[in-house]
Amino acid sequence: MAKTIINLSDPVSTLVSKTNIISNHLGDITQLNVGSANDSDIVQAINFVNGIVQKTDSAGIINLIDSNYVQARQTGIARSSTLAFFIKDSANGIGLDSSEGRFFIPSNTINTAMIESTAITTAKIAGSAVDGTKIAADAVDGTKIADSSINSEHYVNGSIDREHLAGDIIDGTKIADDVINSEHYVAGSIDSDHLASNSVTQIKIADDAVGSAELKSLSTLLIKDSSGTTLKTIHGAGA
Repeated sequence: MAKTIINLSDPVSTLVSKTNIISNHLGDITQLNVGSANDSDIVQAINFVNGIVQKTDSAGIINLIDSNYVQARQTGIARSSTLAFFIKDSANGIGLDSSEGRFFIPSNTINTAMIESTAITTAKIAGSAVDGTKIAADAVDGTKIADSSINSEHYVNGSIDREHLAGDIIDGTKIADDVINSEHYVAGSIDSDHLASNSVTQIKIADDAVGSAELKSLSTLLIKDSSGTTLKTIHGAGA
């Protein structure tokens, strides 16, 4: 809009017309709504508003929003409703702590809909925050378990059965002394290779168990009567 200029050569009628135009552009000073102490002239009114705008504390911001001078408005929403968005502890709103001069997010107002997928990274999870209640059943496989990290205290008694043992995994170091008895041997499974030298003594031989066939270099003594009839046969080890 071009400036309205009054020239010395203008007639009185033009002076009146241009003065009225300037007055209309300036407005009615009585319409200033900045308080009786600041409505006597434009300069005081501007200085008053400028002082409010330059305030940095939250109380001043609230006053600016809730004032009769500057109103935060939105189509269909009244000034009081707009102000409520900034009230402390308003649901899903921005909290305003006037005593500290700061905005904040009220407790218990952030829900899952406000968090983007994959936004929570490992660094955002507190130590020991993930326990058994946060792990789905059958969700942990071998790729998530560090080598040599599982020890005996993590096994339920009786949870390891034969199906979980590799073939030939049990050797002598895993068997306690004096725990294997005869019920664990297959009949006929112990042969001479598995007997220690001199391990078969007299107490290990049953009565009437050794016959002539078991004697090395068999020697036989026949006792006969005068007619040549054998009365007794005696077998012994070789001469």
